[in-house]
Amino acid sequence: MTDKVKINDNERVDDLQLNGLKIIQNEDAFCYGIDSVLLSDFAKEIKDNSNVLDLGTGNGIIGLLLLRESKFKKCNRN
Repeated sequence: MTDKVKINDNERVDDLQLNGLKIIQNEDAFCYGIDSVLLSDFAKEIKDNSNVLDLGTGNGIIGLLLLRESKFKKCNRN
């Protein structure tokens, strides 16, 4: 059984390619793009059990994308 989520006309669903995780993005506000994907790929060599602080990245996408490759202990978003 698949759960359906109603989205507004100005929203889209993007697949994060992370264990089936998807994010709803409002097209009238900040939407992450390829720069966030590239930055998360650049930062993927975070040591295991590290604490990560996500500052000023809009919707927290970089921390979510880092989950694909890293095994950090905690990600705080500010």
